[in-house]
Amino acid sequence: MGRVRSVTAIAGCLALAGVLFVDVAEGQDLALAESLFQEGRRLLEAGKAAEACGKFAESLRIDRSSGTLLNLAECHVAEGKTASAWAEFTATAPLARQQGNAKRAEVALRRAGEVEKTLSHLTISVAAPTPGLTVFRGEQRLSESTLGVRVPTDPGTYVIRASAEGYKPWSHEVVLKQGGDSQQVTVPALEPGPAPSSSASSVASSTPPPASATVAPSASTLPARRPTLAYVALGAGAILLGAGAYFGLSARSTYRQAEDRCGGHDNCDPSIKPDRDRASRQALFANVGVGLGVVGLGVGTALWLTSSAPRPSKTGSVRVAPLASPSTAGAFVDGTF
Repeated sequence: MGRVRSVTAIAGCLALAGVLFVDVAEGQDLALAESLFQEGRRLLEAGKAAEACGKFAESLRIDRSSGTLLNLAECHVAEGKTASAWAEFTATAPLARQQGNAKRAEVALRRAGEVEKTLSHLTISVAAPTPGLTVFRGEQRLSESTLGVRVPTDPGTYVIRASAEGYKPWSHEVVLKQGGDSQQVTVPALEPGPAPSSSASSVASSTPPPASATVAPSASTLPARRPTLAYVALGAGAILLGAGAYFGLSARSTYRQAEDRCGGHDNCDPSIKPDRDRASRQALFANVGVGLGVVGLGVGTALWLTSSAPRPSKTGSVRVAPLASPSTAGAFVDGTF
């Protein structure tokens, strides 16, 4: 009975570790998103639009902030990707209203209207239906519903390709210019051609794979008792996990306070930079603490589960199942010993 209670306690520790890890990870992600955003602003001001857009996009993936999306749109304007910028300005408005920033929503809608006047469009249509026809614009496969539709497209050079089983492939290059250019490409009826030769079918080996065998360890191969090491590892893991959780929650709190003072990602007061730097350091400490804490708990659990003396007359089993919810992660452990 005492061993069953110990297993339950260890499972509870692992579940608690999952909860703390989720909170700490959120603080780390917010600090990383802010660092990427600031680096993107620096690169954009230096005229390195392509690099800046990559930083903004990654920051947005981590933390969907309307300020980051607005800056990504402006970055794409600098790159000349007007269609992408227009779509992002349009998407910024409802996101900004949802995040309580009506002024930013107005700015986004105004910029979307300005960029819309400069959009270039590309229309791709098909002259004759062909069974199994696939059409690509560059590396993007076009759905049937988009064929014949005048689509806002980033200026540039595109290769339009079409193919179907039993027909010769077709391709055409089109150049879409800046400033309201409009191009139309029609895929002609494909010419019949020889069907591509099928690759030789692989021959399965006639020799069946060797059956795996599970050999129960003999009493002499079972490890000796190691309860002391298990308790030391579990204790150290719990301490490190607690420290990591403290720094993670501190990082999230510091970042949120700085964001509130900033009012968003645009026109921030430079005086809040020390707070953001402190949040980044706290997130680093949290990452190390939680990582080592989880390792300590895992090692302690493994040592504890393998520390029983040999019992040749009785077999045992352990079952480990993941335990997860939108805000919790851990494991359920039970067994007979």
